[in-house]
Amino acid sequence: MYAFFGDENVAVLLPLAREYQIDDLTKRCEHFLLCRESSVRSLVLAEEFSLGTLEKKCLDYVNRS
Repeated sequence: MYAFFGDENVAVLLPLAREYQIDDLTKRCEHFLLCRESSVRSLVLAEEFSLGTLEKKCLDYVNRS
């Protein structure tokens, strides 16, 4: 389903999705990241690209640690 998604690809796709206003692509990137383990990199991407659900997940993880 998300064959072209990967950690490196998402970092490239998110700026393009924002630039070209492709909201569905942004949502797909966020979904991919939500399926991954929380990380500082995910938190940075969440904040930079206003990915609210991902940001909440990452902050919850940090608060539990």
